[in-house]
Amino acid sequence: MNKKKIALLLAGIMTIASLTLVGCGKDDSADKGNGQTQEQGQKEGPKTYTYKKADKKGITIVELTYENGEVSDLFIDYDYMHAGNSKRDLCEKGEYVMKEGEEFNWAQQVDKLTAFIKENNYDLTKVGSTAEKQTTDAVSGVSIKVNGYVETIKEAMDAVEAGKLVANEDLKTYKYEQEGEKGTTIVEITYDGEKPVDLFIDYLQDGKSKRELCAKGEYVMKEGEEFTWAQQADLLTAFIIENNFDLSKVGSSEETQTTDAVTGVSIKVNGYVTAVQEAMDKVADGSLK
Repeated sequence: MNKKKIALLLAGIMTIASLTLVGCGKDDSADKGNGQTQEQGQKEGPKTYTYKKADKKGITIVELTYENGEVSDLFIDYDYMHAGNSKRDLCEKGEYVMKEGEEFNWAQQVDKLTAFIKENNYDLTKVGSTAEKQTTDAVSGVSIKVNGYVETIKEAMDAVEAGKLVANEDLKTYKYEQEGEKGTTIVEITYDGEKPVDLFIDYLQDGKSKRELCAKGEYVMKEGEEFTWAQQADLLTAFIIENNFDLSKVGSSEETQTTDAVTGVSIKVNGYVTAVQEAMDKVADGSLK
């Protein structure tokens, strides 16, 4: 795959992840209704919104809590290597090593960043980072590149204000496990009412998560593969979300296990697509709680 195609592919992942993974856009009338619902929710108490944005190495996760129409709390994490492997968890286990001479680990530096943002009433300009200058001189003890996190926070706040994110309290996630000859497919589908809005796929082989194995570099792809299994699974889920869970668009079948519809995906996907369909069917008939 040439560099131009890769760049377009990654741009597509980022757009899909940030706009459709955890919420969905609505028409003008829906926006107005959503605004009323949000206002009512604020009177009832705080609500938390989760926003995700993908890049080549993983997914930035921002959680914003709103109360009385204002942001009241902020949490940042990062799923490393698209693996569902929280950088915070890796730091706690001592498995995410910083450069020599760093006084604080990644999680500690992110907490310093979020504390600074809160102290400055969520005025993100105070951080002082830019696309050209990824770091910040405003937050003592923080040397990591922060601009990506700051941009994602801004996008999340804009999405909440525009009514494009659904509060976590109004979402429901269903987990489905499909046993196979070689392992177990794990499907997690998140619904806003009766509409699926988010999807996560993993596979347990000999009791071990393929995503975790990818993150550790222990699941080796065939020579010449551009992306890991986890990254290809995320490309597949992003495609499904983008196409409103119309699984026929993937174009795989029992005879044709692979797909030509999803750029960068060479793994056999039909088993995963079948598991997603089964999960959706069970949600629809009420047998999956």
